[in-house]
Amino acid sequence: TAEGTVMVSDIMPGSETSFPQYLVFHNDAVYFSAQAGIEGAELWKTDGTETGTAMVKDIYPGDWNSSSPYNLTSVGTTLFFVASDEIHLQGLGIWKTDGTSEGTVIVNSADSQIGAIDYPWLDNRYLKDVNGTLYFKAYTADLGHELWKSDGTAEGTVLVKDINVGSASSSVEQLTELNDVLYFVANNGISGDELWKTDGTEEGTVLVKDILPGSSSGYPWDVTTANNLLFFTATSEGGDLYLWRTDGTATGTFTIESNDPNGSTKNPWSLIEDGEQIFFTSSPDMTEHLWKTDGTLCGTTLLTGEYTNGMVFADLIFLNDKVLLSAEIPGSEHGNELYAYHGIPPTRCQTISFDPLVTKTYGDGDFMLTASASSGLPVQFSSSDPSIVSIEENVVTILKAGSTTITASQPGDANFNAASEVSQLLIIHKANLTATVDAQTMFYGDPMPPLTVSYSGFKMLDNGNAIDIHP
Repeated sequence: TAEGTVMVSDIMPGSETSFPQYLVFHNDAVYFSAQAGIEGAELWKTDGTETGTAMVKDIYPGDWNSSSPYNLTSVGTTLFFVASDEIHLQGLGIWKTDGTSEGTVIVNSADSQIGAIDYPWLDNRYLKDVNGTLYFKAYTADLGHELWKSDGTAEGTVLVKDINVGSASSSVEQLTELNDVLYFVANNGISGDELWKTDGTEEGTVLVKDILPGSSSGYPWDVTTANNLLFFTATSEGGDLYLWRTDGTATGTFTIESNDPNGSTKNPWSLIEDGEQIFFTSSPDMTEHLWKTDGTLCGTTLLTGEYTNGMVFADLIFLNDKVLLSAEIPGSEHGNELYAYHGIPPTRCQTISFDPLVTKTYGDGDFMLTASASSGLPVQFSSSDPSIVSIEENVVTILKAGSTTITASQPGDANFNAASEVSQLLIIHKANLTATVDAQTMFYGDPMPPLTVSYSGFKMLDNGNAIDIHP
């Protein structure tokens, strides 16, 4: 309301402006950069009241000198940021603060002076908190621009790995955390700009996948997370830009495809997430389209109608089960306005959970298969070799020893797409058969009686006639 919108503090009194920016919530206060007269642009904090709004420290003293703090990043009880002082100009220092002037100090490496942060004013992806450790891109003359980490102490501020060995730079970009692992884009001088990950150790810092093989670059960008996956755009072979997803493994890194004949996910941009899925736009030709995906083929859905009726998008944001978008509808009289996409369709995907199979032996009794579909629809079963077992609904009858693949499937209905099949190998061991030589009595001089054998252990309707070779 108008009555509820008030100035917190006139930091730069009068008609001049204080330019408050880079606002970050940390330890029950909001920290930001602001300019208050001759002190220049410095670090401030506020509790939302005029009396609780104050400069934290004049980092770069002197009339009109500014430390210009930016990239404010909360890591546990410590706030890290990039700033200048009389020694480290042009944003060359990483600082930390506990909210007091005395506790606002520069963080230096114990073995070398950390240098510049490349263009850190772009966004806060150059400083990233991962499970209480600060990761950042920094420069030294010997190593170039590489990935570093810090616990806030000089001894704990160290190089993670010299990815592009020597003074060459790996050009670390797009620092993003997923499940306590840091993902980023880097160039090792061999594979081009590709997706990497690290657990904070040198040996655990590895290339996820060489998306564009060889020295060419896939240029992963717009990195975001949803549904325990990492999503990003990248250039594929042929030069086209597509949406990719990864679970952190090379095999789990691939492009997002679509079954929709009316749309294409080519040339994606403006990725936003709501936790379980992401929304994005694509422009495969001169029109644009809104999509959602959970990282699966089934869960990738075109939202803006038929392919030829694409909207022209400017920006997206997710709010209360709807997507707000700045867009223009072709042929509309309104031009570019704010729209809301309501009625986001629920997922039509379903998955199958198939309980593990236990090895059986020929002669064992019938047993049941147990599987369920997330949709609640009934699961069907089939055997790759019907001569090994027969299946009636979910009841299995063993016919002979051997192995066969049991497949659980759910074909879908009007509300759900078919589930991905789940298969397991069922092994039927041979049963043990006991052969016993019949006891015989003979007297001296009698001819040798014929040898006879008795068998035990036959299963079902089997008998001695099934034996090809006798003792």
